[in-house]
Order: sequence, then structure tokens, then C-alpha cells
Amino acid sequence: MANAFNSVDWSLLRSKISTLDVPDYLKTIFVEFLAGQDGCDRIKTFHLHILKKEVNIQDQLYSFLDVESKSPFHPPWKRFKINWSVFNNEVRGFVIYTDGSKFTNNTGCALVVFIDGLEAEHILCRLNPEASVFMAELKAIELAVNLIVSRGITDATIVSDSRSALLALGNPLNNSSHILKIKLLIQNFDHEIKFMWTRAHVGTIGNETADAYAKMSTNKENIDCRLALDRKFLNQLLLKDILLKWQANWTSSIKGREVFELCPVVHLKGLHGNFFINQLITGHGALAKHQNRFFHKSDVCACGKAVEDRSHVILHCERWQDIRKTHFSQCSLLQLFCTKRVRIGLEAIMRKKLEDVLQDLPQ
Repeated sequence: MANAFNSVDWSLLRSKISTLDVPDYLKTIFVEFLAGQDGCDRIKTFHLHILKKEVNIQDQLYSFLDVESKSPFHPPWKRFKINWSVFNNEVRGFVIYTDGSKFTNNTGCALVVFIDGLEAEHILCRLNPEASVFMAELKAIELAVNLIVSRGITDATIVSDSRSALLALGNPLNNSSHILKIKLLIQNFDHEIKFMWTRAHVGTIGNETADAYAKMSTNKENIDCRLALDRKFLNQLLLKDILLKWQANWTSSIKGREVFELCPVVHLKGLHGNFFINQLITGHGALAKHQNRFFHKSDVCACGKAVEDRSHVILHCERWQDIRKTHFSQCSLLQLFCTKRVRIGLEAIMRKKLEDVLQDLPQ
């Protein structure tokens, strides 16, 4: 626990918590986001992993017991990989085909045992809905290894259509608890277990049968096994939760509406901006409409034909017709801000606008 506490960036955590107390009159839509959302994932992660408290993500409670714990350090001399080969139809004897499946919000896995080409038995296992297909594939392989070990089968083959699962087992540096559990079973077994990969949906009878059973397992009434959640899955869940809340705040807020016209849907990609471009993105700065709001100047454009706002300056004002022809043609505002050549023209317009505003200032 001491090591876990020492690894926490306490200054960052304090700064995140302190932003939650920003007075309303100092908040912008961006400060609201940083305070309410960006700190949210760090604080929830802190509560979950360090304080061992339950956290609520999308109306679902998660405990630290639900999340995969970090595996203990394994020295190099204890690491090993599991070799596998490509399946061929000549394989006989005790062969187990495994598969995992996810349908809507249900996840499951299955294995089917073939002895000398004839189906002998099968096992279905429904998993918790948060489990991924990859985790289901690994669980099916674990069940197969358990079956072989418990019965002491001396010559057994496990066939999977999950190349990613076999690659993970073949990686000696993979410290996932799911992987290490399978490796430990194999390491303590006195006989060799062969692993093979087969391409899915190419007519391999055993694989097609396992696939059908895996789909059936998702329809079982009760969950047979709950797998610990991968930390990456939890981070993705937190990110999705943050984006949903951010979108709700962004849509309902009365602030930043000029930016909202350009970007009504939140995303993690940013618009290019600088001192001049930002004035067009936000509708602030040298534009007459903004000058009228704060300094009670006329909001009419120098061309005398309309209120000088962002759309008028970029798309309609005849004063900037030459720049418009040189750098960009008629298109949507968002497309304009996403093109490098266009941004040069927009920056030229705002440079000239700023010069006009500065010239109007009293000497």
C-alpha cells in the first residue's frame, strides 16, 4: 500500500480537486469541463485502486475487486512462452476446440471435446457482460487446460481461432493475470499440451461447433464466472462516461455558443488555433459584434451591409473578397478551420481587422 501511495501524484490530485470549488462567475464552459470531468476520471481511479472504494460509472457500481490487479513481478528466468502452430485436419486424439462470443450485452465462452474426430462432450460458460471477446477466448482456453490437467490427459491439443489470445500466450513479457493463470497451470502439468490456431468460419467442424456453443452460452440464464475487468476497459469506460457528461454540459450550457456552432459534438481532436484564428473560432476580439457588446461600438461592418460577425467576415464581406479567392472558396465554417491553406487566409483577415481596431483607438 505504501508503494501505491508514493506513486500517486498528490499535487495533481489536489489541483484537480481544487478546481471543483471555482466560483460560478469565474467559470467558462471549458473550466466547467476541466473541473467536473477531467478530474473525474483521476479521482474515480484514485478511489477505486488506492482507497479501495466503490465508484459509480454510468449508473453502475464498480469495486476494486472487479478490476484486474497488477501481477507480481516475474523474474526473467521464470518467464516462458507457449508455442503454437497452424491447425491441420490430420490432428487426431484428444482435441479441444475453444471459442468466445459476445452478443448485445452478453458474453460467453465454450469448449467442445473431440476424440478421434467424434464429438464427446462440451462445456458452456456465461461470463459477466463487461468481459471482452478476447477475455472470453482466454477463459475458454483456461477451461480447456483445466480439463486436461484434472484428467491427466497425456496427449492433448487445444485449437483456438483467436490469434490474439495465442499471441498473448506466446509473449513471455505479458504479465496479465489471465495469461499467467493459464501459464501456471501448464507449467505445473507433467505432460505437453499442444496449441493450434485455425482460421474462423472456414468449415473446420470442431471450430464451427465451438462457435455455436459459445453463442449458446451467451443465452444462459445465470452468469457462471465473473472475470476481473481489464484496466484498459475501465479507462475506456471512464472516458466514455466523461464524453457523455461533457456532451450534456456542452449542449445545455449558455456559454461558448459561438464555438458550439462550429463543434456541436464533443471529441478529443482539437482545432488548430492561434491568437488570430481563436478570435474567429470564439467570435471574440476584433469583430465589431464583440466590440459592441463590451465597448458599445457600432456592430455594423465597415462595408455597411451587415452586422460584423464571424460568418459575415469569412463568407460574405466584400472587403475580404481577394483573400477569399486566393485562399479558400465557399464552404462550411468548420471545413475552413480544418484546412491549413485556408487558415492562412483567415489569419490575414484577422491581422487586418486588428490593425483597423488599433487605428481607431484614441491617441
